[in-house]
Amino acid sequence: MLEEYGSDSEDTVTSQLLSKGTVGQHGSSPRQNFLVPSSVQSGRSSHPSSAAPSPVPSRSTSPLPQFRHSVNSSSTSEEESETSAPLLRNRTRRSWWTDDSRSWWGQSPRRRRRSGRLYSSLRKWCRWLFTHPFFPRQPITIILTLILLSVFTIFVTLLLMYILNPDKDPLPWRAYCFASPAFPPTNLDSLPPAGILLGVFSIDSGYERRSLVRTTWAKHVRSRNGAGDGDGGLGTSRTIVRFVMGQPRKDFERRIRLEMEMYNDIVILPIPENMNDGKTHTFFSWASLNAWVPPVYNETGSKAPVYSYSSRSSPPPALAPHDPILAHKHQLEDTIAQPWVRPDFVIKADDDSFAMLAELEARLRVELHSPPEAGEIEPYTGDPLIYWGYLVTNRLHRFMAGELYALSWALVDWAAKDPAVKTLTRGAEDKQTAKWMKLHPLASQVRWVRIDIRNSYTHGFLFPSEAQRAKDNLVPFPHQALQDALNNSLMTGGTPSPSDWSYSSVSKFGVRYEPPIPDLTISQSVEALVEGSEMSTLREGNPKTPEYAWDRREGRKTRYQDKRLGGTVVVHYVKKSLWYLETALALLEGPELTGNEEAAPPVNLGQFGLLANSTASPASSTVETSDTDTDSILRTSINQQVSSNNTEPIQRISLRDCLFERVVQRLKGLI
Repeated sequence: MLEEYGSDSEDTVTSQLLSKGTVGQHGSSPRQNFLVPSSVQSGRSSHPSSAAPSPVPSRSTSPLPQFRHSVNSSSTSEEESETSAPLLRNRTRRSWWTDDSRSWWGQSPRRRRRSGRLYSSLRKWCRWLFTHPFFPRQPITIILTLILLSVFTIFVTLLLMYILNPDKDPLPWRAYCFASPAFPPTNLDSLPPAGILLGVFSIDSGYERRSLVRTTWAKHVRSRNGAGDGDGGLGTSRTIVRFVMGQPRKDFERRIRLEMEMYNDIVILPIPENMNDGKTHTFFSWASLNAWVPPVYNETGSKAPVYSYSSRSSPPPALAPHDPILAHKHQLEDTIAQPWVRPDFVIKADDDSFAMLAELEARLRVELHSPPEAGEIEPYTGDPLIYWGYLVTNRLHRFMAGELYALSWALVDWAAKDPAVKTLTRGAEDKQTAKWMKLHPLASQVRWVRIDIRNSYTHGFLFPSEAQRAKDNLVPFPHQALQDALNNSLMTGGTPSPSDWSYSSVSKFGVRYEPPIPDLTISQSVEALVEGSEMSTLREGNPKTPEYAWDRREGRKTRYQDKRLGGTVVVHYVKKSLWYLETALALLEGPELTGNEEAAPPVNLGQFGLLANSTASPASSTVETSDTDTDSILRTSINQQVSSNNTEPIQRISLRDCLFERVVQRLKGLI
């Protein structure tokens, strides 16, 4: 009966008794002989413990633990030290929650010594600082110290802003006008329009800016059709504008849903709202799957080009109010809706950019159908690879500025799928996009196309007539010197360009804009923002009056030189709604012909030149002969606006005053 108790339990009880000094030599108590008869001798026995008869039952009624206690053991010392018995608890085994980690309060001696040294050093330096004679203790010294620290913080912040600011010097925009080729080309209307999806990056709270975009350049007839009579919207018949944002916040969810239901022009990306944390790549990834634009309609009179993506199509989606008029027309008239196709370009734009859609589409159309540049060893014959935008160059980077840039469809589709591109999605998004282009398998075939995008703080609103005057009036420099200035204009430490290349009649670089004179009307104040206009040259103390300058303003027909295109493409950095409305009035509104232009045609320049020579002083005649090009531009800008009926005396006085002022300036320069 006792064989069911192993030697391990005996050893356990025996060790407990030995620790208390109650071994059999000192006598055994009834507690000690609870299971073992007293006749059993202590020590080791050659007979097994099961051989001795036992009067004690094998199972006791005592509630005590059923461990056998005996001073005899049939096991050896090696067996006694074993801890693998199933009934024996391992007293040295560590708890499961301390197997692989040290307790938070338990640290190694080395770490404790290191922490103690750091704490001692910190206390030492704090004690030294607080006991220093210059440490402020009085209220006045504490206040002065806080003021000095605040001034130092502001100084460091301004210094960093200056160092990181890329616009330390004014841009030579007149040199850009000089280097820009004439636009549009003669064959533009024979080319099929380009399919464009323009994504305007927005945020959930930007409802006011989205409303301004919807009602101005995204829909306005002069933005979509161009200047003059326009083209009836044929060029922008495949241009779609959509607003792109991340997941809206809880407070804006219902408002965004209502806005989407109303306008059908918002794209919600499956990411939190951000600017440089992957939003751009997510947008291009979305576009590679869900971007569709109208096909080439028959009204355009051209045939759609054939590319690898031309066969992909999808049913037309719900239209937005500012979508092309031809798309609305075909949706109402066609019994079978024409499917939409993949776009040729996907554009990323900021919501502080003001785009003229007809100008934008025309330039992308020309690039889409242009052959690769001459001189390439292996001309590319696949889908166009075009990276289009405002090129920014500095010592470390070369990229298209993030206010607006376009990628052709082949680049969009590749960027959405390439694994290496997916690792370059965080950081300044415009710089990251440039890195994608350098990773393309055919990076040498990617065309980086530069376009001039006007910043709102660089100069006034620019029209083709003033650009032509700037081109004619610019002092001719050697071609290589001009090209170097264009390339180095944005490089830190580059050669500074002549001041004439960046001169603006509207604003002065680095100075907050103020109207030329106070108390101008709204129309006059907007006219004063037009580069080269008579209104922009008004100054306090000048005898020229606002009414005189207003009567001699140019109409849109004159400003666009009787062309449909050729003006400003994009205006950037229109941060305030007030500036946005001013931009819309300057670029989209205004008469085709002013009152003076309707009354009579411009005066013949040759006749007016003879009249000026007969009335001017000899000194003025000398200056006019030496500065023929400059004065001819001046006379042209005056005579295009003046009637020959009742303003001839004013013409003579105006030219004479201008020539006299030029003589005075020349003499001051000589002195």
